[in-house]
Amino acid sequence: ALRIEGNECLGKGNVVDAIQKYTAAMSILGDGSGTECAVLLGNLSAAHLAHGDAKKALQAAEASAEADRFYAKAYFRQAKALLALEKYCGAINAIRVLMIIPGSHRTGNDVQDFLEEA
Repeated sequence: ALRIEGNECLGKGNVVDAIQKYTAAMSILGDGSGTECAVLLGNLSAAHLAHGDAKKALQAAEASAEADRFYAKAYFRQAKALLALEKYCGAINAIRVLMIIPGSHRTGNDVQDFLEEA
């Protein structure tokens, strides 16, 4: 429920509220592993990036990948944060990892947009 509320806040541009919702949801989840945790951390990363905090966005994205190494969006979020931090080689490496994850074809349009932005 908190993740959905966070998504709604983020969609409306209420970034601070989204960060609070995602953080509260993480405290309920506890152990920091699994796909649900990875998704929450990925969303938290997106919210931090929207808030202009690329460093926190990167930390959340890295934690997302640690929670579920097959969660493709974790690497996409890492790439976006690294791009914002002007760490271009790291961003490209994150995209490379993303492209070898089974099922990552679903994020192909996002990768195309990322590459055009870079």
